[in-house]
This record gives sequence, C-alpha cells and structure tokens, in this order.
Amino acid sequence: MKLSWFIILMVACGVVNANPMIVRSGGNAVEFPRNGAASVKMGTSLECRACRGEYESLSAVVSAEGDLMGVMATPSDLTGTGGRIPSSAIDIRIVRWWYQGKMVDMLRNHPVEYSPIKVLTPELLLRDDALVKVDPAKQDNYLRDTRSDGTTNYLLCSDPDSSNLANVRPIDARRLQPVDILAGTSREYWINVHVPSDIAAGRYTGLVRFTARGCSVDLPLRVSVNDFDLEPSRLIYSIYYRGYLAADGRPTVESNAKSEHQYRTEIVNMRDHGVLHPNNYQGMTEKGTFDDLRRTLRIRREAGLPAGDFYTLGCGAGDEKNIPRWVQVCREYGYDKVFFYGADEAEGDALIAQRAAWKVTQDLGGRTFVATYSRSKAYETMGSLLDLAVISGLPNPENAKNWHEIGSRCFAYLCPQVGVEDPRIYRRNFGLLLAKSGHDGAMDYAYQHSFHHIWDDFDDTDYRDHVFAYPTIDGVVDTIQWEGFREAVDDVRYLTTMERAISQAEVRNPGLASKARSWLEGIPTDDSDGDRRGMIGWIMRLRR
Repeated sequence: MKLSWFIILMVACGVVNANPMIVRSGGNAVEFPRNGAASVKMGTSLECRACRGEYESLSAVVSAEGDLMGVMATPSDLTGTGGRIPSSAIDIRIVRWWYQGKMVDMLRNHPVEYSPIKVLTPELLLRDDALVKVDPAKQDNYLRDTRSDGTTNYLLCSDPDSSNLANVRPIDARRLQPVDILAGTSREYWINVHVPSDIAAGRYTGLVRFTARGCSVDLPLRVSVNDFDLEPSRLIYSIYYRGYLAADGRPTVESNAKSEHQYRTEIVNMRDHGVLHPNNYQGMTEKGTFDDLRRTLRIRREAGLPAGDFYTLGCGAGDEKNIPRWVQVCREYGYDKVFFYGADEAEGDALIAQRAAWKVTQDLGGRTFVATYSRSKAYETMGSLLDLAVISGLPNPENAKNWHEIGSRCFAYLCPQVGVEDPRIYRRNFGLLLAKSGHDGAMDYAYQHSFHHIWDDFDDTDYRDHVFAYPTIDGVVDTIQWEGFREAVDDVRYLTTMERAISQAEVRNPGLASKARSWLEGIPTDDSDGDRRGMIGWIMRLRR
C-alpha cells in the first residue's frame, strides 16, 4: 500500500542514508496529520512530557528505500535518576489504513451517515497488521477469521451484504507482530507510553529499535515526568455503552451481547481512556431478578470505576414497580444517584407527554436523564423534571446556563457522534472546548453501535458503524479517534489541576494567580498541544 505523502515528508528532511530503513518521529500521534493536506516537521527522536499515571501517544514512521522484511519495533526500558519506566509500559501498534465510507459534511450532516464512496482511511491500531488485509484494486477490506482449531481464513468485510461475517472470529495478537514494508512505501507506528503512578519526577531516556532482516535503526525515546500529579477531571465522562451480558455467556462480535470476559475487557478499556461513568444497558433477567446487573456492577467495581452516579437504560423512567428496586440494588454498590432514561430525542408533544413518568421517577428516589436537541428547549417545557440533559451539537454556553438556572446538569453528545476517523476532532470538542462551555460532562454515542456487522462499514444504507473500539473474540482493537478522546480527558485534567493551583496560589501570590486566570480564560482551544504546554508551564509556576 503506497502512502506517497509520507515519502514526500522523508525527502523533505533531506535524508541521505545507505540504510534502506528510514525512521522519523512525527511527535504527538493524536496531532499527527494523516490526510496529506498538511506538512509536519519530522524529528529524529521521540519526546513527550506527561504526569504519573498518564498515557501519552507518539508517532513514528518507517519509510522503506528497499524492501524491508519482518520489520519489528521493540522498546527498551527508560532510565533516569528517579528510577525506571519498564518497556512493558510502552505499547506499540501499527496504524492500519483500510477502506471506510467517506465522511459527509461535518457541519451540514450527521458525520457518520452511510456513504457508498470508499476512502482509504487510517483508523485501526493493530498489534498484528495481518488481522485486516486490503485490496487497493477492488477497494475492499478482508478480516481474518480464526477458528477454534487455529485455522484461519479471510472474509470480505466491505460489502453491502455482510452475512458472510455472521460467525467471524477476529483475534488480534497480544504482542506486536513483524510486518513487511515494500520499497517506496511507509508505515506509521503508534506508541503509547503509560507512565507508572509511583515514579519520581524527572527525565527518562531509552529507545525504540526498529529492525528488519539485515538492518536496524534506533529512535531515541525521552519522557519527562512532571513534578505534579493530575487532578481528576472536573467533568464527568460517560458514554453510551450498549454492552450487556449474553444470556448464553458466549462471546459475540457486535455491540450488544458480551461474554463476561468481553464485558470486563471493554470496561477496563473505557477506564483506561478516561471514561469512568459509562452508562448501562444491562436489564433484569427474564425472571425479574438482578443477578446479571449485580455481576456487571461487581465487574465495574473490580475494574476501579468510581461510585456516585449511575446512568441506566436498563430500566426506563416511569417504571413504578422496578425503580425502587433498581435504586436499592445500585446503592449496594455505592451508587447513590441512579438516573433513568426517558424517551430518546423526543420533541414537542412526545416530550411533554413524559412529565408524569419523570415526576414518578423522582418521587421514587430516582433521577432522570435523556438525549435532547438544543432546539427542543426541554428546559422550558420540562424544567427540573429532567435532572440531566444530554445536549446534541457543539458545546454551547447558553445551554449550560439554561440548565444550571433550573438546578439541572447538561452533558454533550453528537459533536460529533462516535465514528469519525480523526482524533483531533474529539480531542478539541470533548476537551477544553467542552470545559469552557460550562457543560458538566460528556456522553457521546456510542462506544460501539453495529449497524448490521460492526466490521463492515458498507452494509447499512443509513449509518456507518459508530465505533471507538472494535470488538474481537477476546478483546478490542482501539482506534485513533478513541486515542484522541483520551487526550481530551487528559486536557481537562490538566485544566482542573491548573484551576486548583490558581486557587491555592491566590493567598501567597495573588498577582500571579490573577495572571494565570486571565491566561486560562483566553485559552484558544484550537492548539491542543500548545494549550497543554501552556497549562504545564503555569502549573509549575503557580506551585513554586
């Protein structure tokens, strides 16, 4: 697969090297341009700054001047005066380009509406690049199916008819696998560094070694660990999570029924991406018991998700018989506020018709939440009967003001919906832009929603699949847009940390605190990396 724009970037660096392998760093992987429309200054080392416990993404590109067979990327330990970041904390994956439906106009349309136009798109972060194969001549994708006996086969997964995928068993590798890079082509590697939570501040150095048969290149890797810890985000990050425990306990490759292992893996995956309050689709059993709900609540607790708010679609608002039972069960696991869902995106009479059901919910000890459009002005017709409004569109300070005036909260979604293969959009819109709008959190739709088969973008005539992480039989395959969302959460954690530092500095250095607050109020939110660097600088000054 020829990615000529990478080659152009390599030539622009003026590289002259007898080694057939050229390796360059693109810096922050989330901000790295992948559409060829923008240039990027390629570096000769990987460098980042992060806090303890934080994940930071970096990008490296391998360009082949001759055929490179069995290319492998292997990180070393990073060492410094404060200890060691083990190589096991450095996760390297290959950015897989495959054919996806063309994104429609972001401003005028739903950005993940169906499109028959196939566009070669970077999206998947794979440990085994061979999980997906691409045929450029036919513009088709093929997904590897691994049977329980270990035999494999490739199945077409870019066709209007996805019935051939009904029983597919995709499995990614647990460790990075070697890949062949042919002469004149390039591949991008996505490098996630997870800084240990107990390491001392300071600078840590090591390398990532890229090897192929007959050659190798070392790319220095340097991580500066900040001398402060990140506060928890002041925003609540939730997401529509359609997963529930499959009745037969077997794994599936879809957005809904999950084996217990799949459910646990996806909860941990959301936790590691900063989503600590995913909502719930698990209902009661057919016999009316809470056995499966208790299992999911136990998994969430074991995964380290916080208690407090619980957002459920497993029981609807107005269910007089069951709401008190749900409240009691959830409180057993530390959830003191249980939110029940109304009629999704209802307007006009359909919205007003829910008044009685919402009041009953509140009278029985529950709270209400639902997705609604800005144009519906639900705050005028429903008022405080809606405890949490999930508002569509770009975060609007006016929406936050309206809901806060009546004592309710508002979250954001559909800005855009999940599924746009551009990490920068999610970082900007669900990060500092969201925080500055006055919203209380985010609940985008959805972690996974398969329209027919989730690995086929062309088998539904209304929508493309909404995916942050693709399900496999035993885990998930992350995407670049999901990594962008994690950066959004981290941006808000830096913001929260800076706000606290300002409050603490107001007594001992009010002049500096005032300057910092003015800078923060004027932060543009359109230069995410620059905004992050600026906040780090201010936090360090305020703490002196």
